[in-house]
Amino acid sequence: LPQQENWFDCGLFLLHYAELFLEQASNLSATKYLDFLNEDWFFPAEVSLKKRDHIRKLIHRIVEDNALNDPPTTRDKCYQSGTDEDDS
Repeated sequence: LPQQENWFDCGLFLLHYAELFLEQASNLSATKYLDFLNEDWFFPAEVSLKKRDHIRKLIHRIVEDNALNDPPTTRDKCYQSGTDEDDS
């Protein structure tokens, strides 16, 4: 299996392994098996750069979607105005 090149991308690699496994395992044939779960399965840099960026974009999209769908609360209004109710 491809290995991470640093000490902090283990979670990204685990997610990438799981995604690729679920995508590719059901489509395996005897000839395709040779390229599956080996050292050349994918490039480690692909995970470090692309997966982190993909997760960041997902988080931003979720935050934006929630901001559009949820009305602002009183607490949100206090933070936006720069004042806090407890300071009075």
